[in-house]
Amino acid sequence: RSVIAHYFAGQLVAAGAPFRAVVWISDEKAPGSITLNTVLDSIVDTCRNEDLGKVPPGLRAEEIRIHLAASATLVVIDAEDGIDNPELIDWLSSISGPSKILLCGVKVPSELQDYVFHVKVDPPGLGQRQGFIDSILVAHPIEGVNSADDPRLLEIWDLVHGNYKDVALQLGRARRIGLSSVLRELRADPSTSTVLKRSWGPLSAAERSVMLLL
Repeated sequence: RSVIAHYFAGQLVAAGAPFRAVVWISDEKAPGSITLNTVLDSIVDTCRNEDLGKVPPGLRAEEIRIHLAASATLVVIDAEDGIDNPELIDWLSSISGPSKILLCGVKVPSELQDYVFHVKVDPPGLGQRQGFIDSILVAHPIEGVNSADDPRLLEIWDLVHGNYKDVALQLGRARRIGLSSVLRELRADPSTSTVLKRSWGPLSAAERSVMLLL
């Protein structure tokens, strides 16, 4: 979703949309956490408008709506499962003028169906897969692996169903425990939950602390 949001935001800017600010709101770390207050807080923080920050809570939604009508702002909402907050949906429907709201998610509120177009995302071709794997190998070489077209690497891709994060995770583990061990574990159980447990288990307390801060 984030890649799609980046693409369409770039298209708007390339078409000459004179945005003075871009506000990016994501619930990647806490799905379902985006509310009207979340959006309003992000707009105030990003635009660094002290006057908006002083507006009483009961008047903020209207004052920020007026601000967006006067100052071109792109608000990107990257929501894991869409949004189902009635208060937020009503407010988004009221935004007009030079500002734009880009809502990216799998599910779409029925109230916003008239503003929606669906994007079909095709799976990456062989060249794209190899390009992604090669970018990882350049930065983090794996012993015994000489190129991105190694069939063992493409098997990892297939076993995790082309999930980019899982592919990167498994290649990182391959540097630590060996490619053969990673493949053996994935062939036995490639589910994401098991993959994460395998990756988390061997970490030391210090390593876990670092990961939790990322």
